[in-house]
Amino acid sequence: MILAKNIRKVAREYGTNIKEISKQLGVLSNNLSRTINSPNMTVEDLQKIASAIGCEVEEFYLVDKATKVHYVCPRCGEHFDISFIVTKTPSKKR
Repeated sequence: MILAKNIRKVAREYGTNIKEISKQLGVLSNNLSRTINSPNMTVEDLQKIASAIGCEVEEFYLVDKATKVHYVCPRCGEHFDISFIVTKTPSKKR
């Protein structure tokens, strides 16, 4: 899942990992991994994880990479690639 990957990436950027976050939350690391990989993760889960990392929930949804999409025009059938970059804005530290 993309969200799980982003959570792990943000955790690394903040110098932590799932094992450390699970200790802070008082849960087993495999249970936290299961929660992060679940399609049914709640906003409350995201808030707890973000708090343990020291970031904002929004950071889990911001991607800092170039994305390339191959597109075929439905009218003329012409093929072309579209590239765009989504940048991540750092959260304000409190």
